[in-house]
Amino acid sequence: MAKSILFDLDGTLTDSGEGIMKCAVYALAHYGIDAPSEEQLRTFVGPPLTETFARFGVPLDKLAEAVEIYRKRYIPIGRFENHPYTGVRELLEQLRNDGHKLYVATSKPEWMSIEILEHFDLAKYFDMICGAATDFSRNSKEAVIAHLLKECGAQENPVMVGDTA
Repeated sequence: MAKSILFDLDGTLTDSGEGIMKCAVYALAHYGIDAPSEEQLRTFVGPPLTETFARFGVPLDKLAEAVEIYRKRYIPIGRFENHPYTGVRELLEQLRNDGHKLYVATSKPEWMSIEILEHFDLAKYFDMICGAATDFSRNSKEAVIAHLLKECGAQENPVMVGDTA
């Protein structure tokens, strides 16, 4: 029986750690926060940026600004300091050939997720790519998944594949 399979993007389909971590350091420096260890910086890969910036001491009233600062480096440079994991393309091809419906559900902005997947020629494998809305109406992973399931009707035993709980 064909299943609907939802994939996270960062840390699941692509290794985006380098770009994300460099941009996090860039934004933290703006607030005078010293660069954490590489292990600590890895916590930026996956969850919404506002949650992670808050854990590193960015004041709550500055979280949206921190994301803007982060994106000043991420949009032109950081998003392409990234590469698909070995075997991802072959996996996606096999899953499609086996009749599965494939989707992306990520807390990364939707427009950016589409551009990254197109850049790596992976977008063609997905029936829908769903990410965070630019107006913050859909900025948690739960909201993204709920929206995706509602929009595409991925009701056949959907499975979520990702790197975080």
